[in-house]
Amino acid sequence: MRAWLLAGVVAFGWAGAADASFVVTFSQQGTSVEASGIGSIDTAGLSFVANYGAGDALIGAHPEGGYLLIGQTPAGPFAEYSGGSGFLAYGSGGPADGVLASTGNGSTVGISTEQDLLALPVDYVSESFLSSQAFFQNETLAGLGLTAGSVYTYHFGSGATADSFVIDIAPSTTIPEPGSLALLSLPLGAAGMLVTRRSRQQRRLAAS
Repeated sequence: MRAWLLAGVVAFGWAGAADASFVVTFSQQGTSVEASGIGSIDTAGLSFVANYGAGDALIGAHPEGGYLLIGQTPAGPFAEYSGGSGFLAYGSGGPADGVLASTGNGSTVGISTEQDLLALPVDYVSESFLSSQAFFQNETLAGLGLTAGSVYTYHFGSGATADSFVIDIAPSTTIPEPGSLALLSLPLGAAGMLVTRRSRQQRRLAAS
């Protein structure tokens, strides 16, 4: 049984410069993590392996195991390809069995680097546009085992058929504490008070 099917059967415990690419960006969005993928894949440098049906895999991330599958939940039908090389993991220290996505949408697209496999929609037309998302509610980048600011690239094909699958961990943004927001609002509040006082004085002068 291959990695995708193993994921669906054993509850998630699975063991660069290019002409085009599919880029998945992980970013912290409030109390959740979003994995958003966009781009295209040139399949000319890949070897088709097999087709799988809807629900045969789980939408989720296992950075230490080099597994990522994003898109609609449950996963739609997908085709499996092989023939790449690159990173084996895109993080460490996260949950041992990975994390299931809370929800997702778009095409079913993914990678399992330990198995040298890519997942693309069934009947995918080479180099056609792909867009996919997965959301991990009440999670953080660090909690998933991801390091902000890191980029991982998996290459396949060569020459005119060169392509890549890229995972980009967006830098974390600092969210001001409530106390800081209150301090920031003081100058605006003071300015508002001054405007109000000035308008009142102008009205009094006009009346006199």
